[in-house]
Amino acid sequence: GSIDPGREPLEFSAITVPDDSDMSWMMRMVKWVYAIKVWRANPVCWFLGVGPGTWGPALDGGWLRLLTENGVIGLVLFVLMLRCRDCNQSIMGPIRCCLFINMLMIDLNIAYKAMAFVLFVLGYCMSRKSASGEPAFTE
Repeated sequence: GSIDPGREPLEFSAITVPDDSDMSWMMRMVKWVYAIKVWRANPVCWFLGVGPGTWGPALDGGWLRLLTENGVIGLVLFVLMLRCRDCNQSIMGPIRCCLFINMLMIDLNIAYKAMAFVLFVLGYCMSRKSASGEPAFTE
């Protein structure tokens, strides 16, 4: 069916599922399908997104949130921001790996405590790199 971006997605109480189904998974799927359909409705949104904060506090998919709210440009810039050359293997590598894995099912990229820590470590890596006079980001 068609999606009206000005209208809220389906009410979760209207979803009928068998008793042995996981209601939280069904709610997540409804949110994800709605987000993808609204994002795909306008080709400009593919690049720039539908706007930060559009999906509210719980889309439950950090990568999907980044892509649909900020577009391909925002997604690429987020990944590039975390590519500190000095920290690839030693410090930032494991942190980045944990962040990226957790962003599959939760909105960790908007969790201020987690991102404050990630950005603190990234800033530390960049300050170490700038003190040595080398560029901080990979090409």
